[in-house]
Amino acid sequence: MKEENLISTCLDEASRLGAFGCDVRVTLETEEAVHVRNGQPDAIGYEENFGLGVRIYLKDSEGFASTNDITDDAAIKAVRNAFDLALRRKTMSWKNKLLSEEFPTHIASLKNQVIKDPFSVSISEKLELLNRAYEEASEIQGIIAFLGFIRSFKKQSWFANLAGSNIYQEATSCGAGIEVYAMINGELQRRSYPTESGNFAQEGYEFIESMKLLENAKKIAEEAVMLCKAETCPEKETTVVIAADQMALQIHESIGHPVELDRVLGREVSLAGSSYLKPDALGKKIFKSELVNIVSDASYPGGFGSFFYDDEGFPAQKFYIIKKGTLENFLTSSDTAFEIGQSSNGCARADGAHRIPLVRMSNVNLEPGNLSFDELISDIKEGIYLETTKSWSIDDLRMNFQFAVELAREIKNGKLGKPYKNANYTGITPIFWSNLVALGNENTFKMRGFTNCGKGTPVQIMHVAHGSPIARFRNVKVGASK
Repeated sequence: MKEENLISTCLDEASRLGAFGCDVRVTLETEEAVHVRNGQPDAIGYEENFGLGVRIYLKDSEGFASTNDITDDAAIKAVRNAFDLALRRKTMSWKNKLLSEEFPTHIASLKNQVIKDPFSVSISEKLELLNRAYEEASEIQGIIAFLGFIRSFKKQSWFANLAGSNIYQEATSCGAGIEVYAMINGELQRRSYPTESGNFAQEGYEFIESMKLLENAKKIAEEAVMLCKAETCPEKETTVVIAADQMALQIHESIGHPVELDRVLGREVSLAGSSYLKPDALGKKIFKSELVNIVSDASYPGGFGSFFYDDEGFPAQKFYIIKKGTLENFLTSSDTAFEIGQSSNGCARADGAHRIPLVRMSNVNLEPGNLSFDELISDIKEGIYLETTKSWSIDDLRMNFQFAVELAREIKNGKLGKPYKNANYTGITPIFWSNLVALGNENTFKMRGFTNCGKGTPVQIMHVAHGSPIARFRNVKVGASK
């Protein structure tokens, strides 16, 4: 195969130059996107991206270079560029982070299982599904706009290094979403399904079929109209119950990013900021609630952030990040793990072969409890239920945050009551998570895939996922977005 030949060419050249170590990544990424607006095609796109990236290790420095040229000459040039950069960078900054025996050695050829390849489903069939959803939603008086999309992805990657690793992995995934806008008497409200940015999984088109877009189109249209007529969310400190879709973003922003060790070490602070955590927080209780059990699981079946091996050749792992409120692990790569005396736990990934791997989330999940939804709210005399992100903000330390949601409901005497519009909630991360007092059971647990986790300069966009049950917090400030 051309890809394997290019990799062999690179490794041979690295050996000839006398490199201490070398890894080579080749990726071929394919994406199809189908978008509709008000029953008409809005954008239809198909894209393929090929890249080759080479990382050269010397005993006291490293260098990286990449190309999208698939010729042997270009591959050799990339190796020489990476080697020259490593020579110029001799700074001892990485402190021999990898001994030769620590370079991973794995041989594998793996791909995820799909029942129906999303690329085998015609664009016309996808358009028909989205337009039928539009027809359902538009039956509700007051709906002024409908948006829908279906996106499909396939990533093929080849990895090899001088230690003997030779890995091929292939991931097919897809997702979809719909949203409606209603206007009643000058009041505009949005309602989305299944979230404000859809949902994605590392599965075939059967995942989109299971989402039941048609069955939910009319429901969210009715809710958008309902919100136009609803009362504004009152301002107070109260008990809140947060839906699984909103909890996914809460986990992502206030736990997922802050436990990336490059942020903790201050190496990566662009775009999403640094962290409220320090390296010496390991082994310490950072949240008072023992219900905070957060797991990183890169092998989660169907998880949008799943993989078999990371982009440094380390196998996918499952481990506790936080257990009973105590920080057990950071997310690490080979060079960041070295700084705290550990080995990588396989969290180094890159947005294609043309980028250097950074510490990235995979599937970071909050473990469920044992309560049904009805049981979880049954003893709440007064509270607020919150669902689906509308907007959000968080500071550079991931400490102070604010989330606005599309839908809120009063909880009174253990029952859901009237809807509220324009609701938001605010908090300080350690205090907020310490006030977690109850969790829904596995029946309330949902996985949510994100296509747009950004990090780095130049920015790298990564697929990640978060799973969560519904969750109950005490003493949370709620109010209305202006």
